[in-house]
Amino acid sequence: MCTSPRQLICRLWIGAILAVSGSVGWSQAAQEKPDVLQGKRFQSLEKLERGLGPNGVVLDYWHISFKDGKFSWAHSDVSESGRNEYDSATVKNTASTRAGKLKYEGKYDPKTGALIWQDKKYKEVQEKK
Repeated sequence: MCTSPRQLICRLWIGAILAVSGSVGWSQAAQEKPDVLQGKRFQSLEKLERGLGPNGVVLDYWHISFKDGKFSWAHSDVSESGRNEYDSATVKNTASTRAGKLKYEGKYDPKTGALIWQDKKYKEVQEKK
């Protein structure tokens, strides 16, 4: 039993702090989201410059895929790959190439399935088998 009002107040504060810290830990764990792009493949909504052919500029779809914390992006006449990081707080992906000098950003909307990657719009497509 508490012997003084001061001890009672101290115990109430400690109890409140433990309760808040426990619920904060739980809510943070509940808010953590998995990488929503994991295993997905996307295609640009429009045909973009893919390179040069005998008759000039060739247009085709650009593709990007995400797997095991990595990205692979085929755009223009370039293919790039590297590390991909997902931020559940902002639902943004940041990617860097193997050399680490280039950084790319994207944002995925799970409601529409749209990905905006380097200011280009992409839609999810099924992985080719």
